[in-house]
Amino acid sequence: MSKIGSSTKIQRLLKESSILCHSGNLTEAKKKYQDLLKLIPNHPEVLGNLGTIELQEGNTDIGVSYLTQALKKNPTEINFIINLGNGLIELKKFDEALAYYDAAEKINPNFLNNLYNKARALKYLGRIDEAILSLKKCLFIDSNNYLVLCDLAFLKNIHEDYQDAIDLYTKAININPKNFLAFYNRGIAFENARKFDEALNDYNQVIRDNSLFEPALFNKCGIFIKQNKIEEALNLINHLLKLDKENTNYYIKKAFIYEQVKSFDLAIDCYNQALLTNPNSEEAKAKKGYYLLKNNQFQEGWILYENRWWDKEKFKTDKPEVINFDIRNKKIFIWAEQGVGDQIIFSSMFNELFLSQNIFYISLDPRLINLFVRSFSWANNVHFISNEDILNEDSYDYQLPVGSLGRYFRKSIQDFKSQPEAYLKSDKVQVDTLKHKFKNYRQRICGISWSSKNKEVGREKSLYLNQLLPILRLQNTIFINLQYGDVSDEIKSILDQHGIEILSISDIDNFHDLDSLTSLVDVCDYIVTTGNVTAHIAGALNKRTYLLLPFAHGKIWYWGDSSDSSLWYPSVEIIRSPSFGVWDIPINNLSKKLKVLYD
Repeated sequence: MSKIGSSTKIQRLLKESSILCHSGNLTEAKKKYQDLLKLIPNHPEVLGNLGTIELQEGNTDIGVSYLTQALKKNPTEINFIINLGNGLIELKKFDEALAYYDAAEKINPNFLNNLYNKARALKYLGRIDEAILSLKKCLFIDSNNYLVLCDLAFLKNIHEDYQDAIDLYTKAININPKNFLAFYNRGIAFENARKFDEALNDYNQVIRDNSLFEPALFNKCGIFIKQNKIEEALNLINHLLKLDKENTNYYIKKAFIYEQVKSFDLAIDCYNQALLTNPNSEEAKAKKGYYLLKNNQFQEGWILYENRWWDKEKFKTDKPEVINFDIRNKKIFIWAEQGVGDQIIFSSMFNELFLSQNIFYISLDPRLINLFVRSFSWANNVHFISNEDILNEDSYDYQLPVGSLGRYFRKSIQDFKSQPEAYLKSDKVQVDTLKHKFKNYRQRICGISWSSKNKEVGREKSLYLNQLLPILRLQNTIFINLQYGDVSDEIKSILDQHGIEILSISDIDNFHDLDSLTSLVDVCDYIVTTGNVTAHIAGALNKRTYLLLPFAHGKIWYWGDSSDSSLWYPSVEIIRSPSFGVWDIPINNLSKKLKVLYD
């Protein structure tokens, strides 16, 4: 065939292939592109379109290969760049995908499809702020784009901007009221914003249209629990189990419901059933472990506690975990996990840990370092470092998360007798200075703290300051604010409405300066607090403390279920709510007790 004839055939095949692509007939288009590839093996249009078809058919590796070859020939074809980025996302090569989206943005900064996909890559990389910015650019181009509105709402929810998420989902719903997923996701945003009635309305809307959409039914069950509608929650989870009797999550939720009403035998049965349906469920193992630990069943509890990483990322290291502390002259890295309170409570085992003949590197929240250096100054085989720093793996032989110390040093109730009554030491110079501030009062000093910022259960274990009024009305007592965060409005309201002064020490930041907060706690004669960092600091100082705990949801396992004393902190007396949301009875009783003790 002549060159002219060959060229004509190629142009015809290119045109026919393009028409087939646009009409959705990918099978025939693919055949023609494969024929063309034999005639013109390096043609960028053929390679790019064939690669795009392969992606659409799920042949990601092949598609990426063709698109990469196409862009070597024509590096400015924006659609191929975006398609290659999409393929790389499917291969979980998010950094590479982002590089292509950035290249496409330089070619056309206002290409909505590229900005939208760039946001996807940024989201997968955990760069949420940048992903939000990219989607906002999309809305500037098309303010009514349904997919962009939903994706931006989703990211706002992750970012904890719940009202923004709700508003965006509402706008999306107004554009497309038929898509039940927007209602479902808005329900999640309402739930996160603690607008439970609104969340329930959205879940019910989903269920009306899709009665078997189990995620909405499951979330509705969670709302019932938060509203203390236990019977409704139990009925709903039983309904879900009829729909899917092998669903491990349903048994875990049912166990949680039984724990709320202190039906512990039924709860443990449900955890066991969950493990029968899925013996590898780390969540079921962990939650059964929490249950066993809070009921002082330490041997099995600690074993199951090792599954606590089911919903979080574990520190990655190639070094082995230490399997006992009988070894000698080894360098062992004990790394921080969970929050400040957990780091404090687990440090109650450091005295025993440091007696082993090894060298320890212990990472901590940086706000604890000065306090711990002082408190364990007697040990010459430990180095405290910030958990924000990276310890070179060549620096240690073994490693262990701090929460795993319990399986070595707290195997029974008897083991708690090895723990010193006070193991944290405040700054005595600062304590004396603070005492001097209060010397003219000649009254009892009560430190108070009433709120937690814990993302998961903070609200459930928090109080409003005015709920402590029976205690705040005690005579011959000055009250010191130990609460972190901006609580100035609450304190002013108590002063304006009731004439009760709560002293805040302006030169101590209760959140950022935990060493000084420890000194402030040590100045007090006694502490009244909810289950937050203050409770841990006070307990570790062996300070007389009255801990107000919720009835069920909101308690951490180490506070137990029924005892009025703490194994971990002997100086802490536990005051438990007798039922869901009931605080007036225990607070009034505590007020009467304090009046007898300290008047």
